[in-house]
Amino acid sequence: MKEVYQEMQRLLRSGKRFATATVIATRGSTPRNVGAKMLIVGDGSFAGTVGGGCGEAEVWQEAMDALKDGKPRLVTIDLTNDYEEEGMICGGIMDVFIDPGPKGVTEAFLEAVARNEGVALATLVKGPEGEPSVIQVGAKMVVLEDGTFRGHLYDEALDRAIVQESLSALKAERCCTVKALEDIEVFIEVVERRPVLLIVGAGHVAQPVSQIGKLLGFNVVILDDRADYANVERFPEADRIIVAGFVDTLRSFPIDDKTYIIIITRGHRYDDACLREAVRSPAQYVGMIGSRRKVKLIFDHLRQLGILETALERVHAPIGLSIGAETPEEIAVSVMAEIVQVKRGRGSAAAMRACMGI
Repeated sequence: MKEVYQEMQRLLRSGKRFATATVIATRGSTPRNVGAKMLIVGDGSFAGTVGGGCGEAEVWQEAMDALKDGKPRLVTIDLTNDYEEEGMICGGIMDVFIDPGPKGVTEAFLEAVARNEGVALATLVKGPEGEPSVIQVGAKMVVLEDGTFRGHLYDEALDRAIVQESLSALKAERCCTVKALEDIEVFIEVVERRPVLLIVGAGHVAQPVSQIGKLLGFNVVILDDRADYANVERFPEADRIIVAGFVDTLRSFPIDDKTYIIIITRGHRYDDACLREAVRSPAQYVGMIGSRRKVKLIFDHLRQLGILETALERVHAPIGLSIGAETPEEIAVSVMAEIVQVKRGRGSAAAMRACMGI
C-alpha cells in the first residue's frame, strides 16, 4: 500500500486524471481484504490491485467509465458464480467504491502517510437514493490521531460523529464502513503509523538488521556517534540516520509503544548506559546483544542504580530467538524474528529468559 499511496501523490502532483478503486466490504472468501486499493489512470494504466482476474477487469472498466462521466460509484463484484469458466471460484463478494476525482483533502491524507503519522480518510460512499440530494458522494475528511481534521462530509453533527468513529478505527488499526443517519454510509480508510525500529549502534550486525527491518515495514532509525559508521552509504534503506551521543539522543527521542529498540553498540559501557535509558521508556521492545555473563553484569549494575526488577524483566537479553545464529545476518534474522513474535503478542522477555535458565 505504501507504493500505491506514493503513486497517488505522484499522480496528483502531475495533474494526471485517475480513479481510485477501494474495497470497502467483503462477504465470503475474497482475494483481497477491506482497504485494498487500485489506481486506474485515464490512459488505462493502473497500479495496485483489488484481486486480479475477471473481478479486477470489471473494476477497471467501471473506473474507466467513471473517468468519462465524472461520477463516483459503488459497485458489487460477485465472485461466487460468474467466473467459473475462468477457473477463479473465490466464493465471495466485494463492494468496491470507485472515485474518479480524488482531490481536496486527499493530498493532506497522503502527506500524513508520508510523514508516518496515524491518519484516517473518511469518504462518503453512499447517500439517499432517488431524488437529487445535497449530500455529495465522494466527500472526504482527514482525521489525525490527535483528533484534528480537515474536510467536510455533510453537516456538523455527522462530521463530529465521523471524527469519533475515525479515532476508534485508528485505535483498532482497522478500516471500516459506518452507517450514519438514515441513508448515509461512510468508509473509513486507516493508515496506522509504521512502528519505529531504533537501532542503537551502527556496527556489522546493524546492517542486516536494518535491511530486514525495512522489509518488514518498520520505520528504521540508525543511531551512532560515529559518522564513519552511521551514514547513508552503509544504511541506504534507513528512514533516518542520527549521528550523535547515545544517551542524550535516547533521552530526547520520541519513544512510545510503537518503538522497538535494539541495543548493539560497540562496547559494554555504551550498552549499559543505553539500556539504563531505554528500560525506563514506554518502548514496546527493548533488546540488548551480549553473552549471558555480560547481561548479568549489566543487570546487576542497573539494580544497584535503582532500576526496578519489573523494568529489567521487559528486556530481551541475550537478544534474539535461540536458533544457533553466528554470522551478522543470522543474528539479524534471530533478532527480527523475536521482534515479530513480540509485535504479534506471542512472547515476553522474562518468559524467554526463564526458558534459557537466566
